[in-house]
Amino acid sequence: MGHELWCVNGSGMTNITPLVGSITWRSNINELGEQLDFDIAFNDDRYFPKSPVDLGSLIIIKKWRKGSK
Repeated sequence: MGHELWCVNGSGMTNITPLVGSITWRSNINELGEQLDFDIAFNDDRYFPKSPVDLGSLIIIKKWRKGSK
């Protein structure tokens, strides 16, 4: 079962899964926190879609289920 990444912004939620290369999840009880890292495709070419993710954006990770939208 895979995962989907969604970016939450003022206009709603955007599925950024097709733009993501790798996802890393880290949890540490001593730090009382969790860390989600991911690589996102970026290109300044005018034909490449603009990234909906800005530094500090709220990102939601969901389990992918067959037939989900």
